[in-house]
Amino acid sequence: MSAAVLTYVGYDGLSAIPGHHPERIVDVELRARTETILAVVEQRAPGSQGLTKWGRELRAEIHAEHPELNDGAVAALVALLCFQWR
Repeated sequence: MSAAVLTYVGYDGLSAIPGHHPERIVDVELRARTETILAVVEQRAPGSQGLTKWGRELRAEIHAEHPELNDGAVAALVALLCFQWR
């Protein structure tokens, strides 16, 4: 699952910035599971604490909700969200 998140977000060295790259996941079921995780995670919005602090909080929340994801995949999700909200 972690590899799929990294590939989907483009946090695998193939993209300069994080984004959505569903075409990179050939397995339809794996792509759907990845998109489900992203859909839930992307419902969050930063408060007044600033993106840096929010990113740290977000990292802890994602780790708690998705223990199947390794640190790299969680970092990819945090990078994507912080980039989208910058």
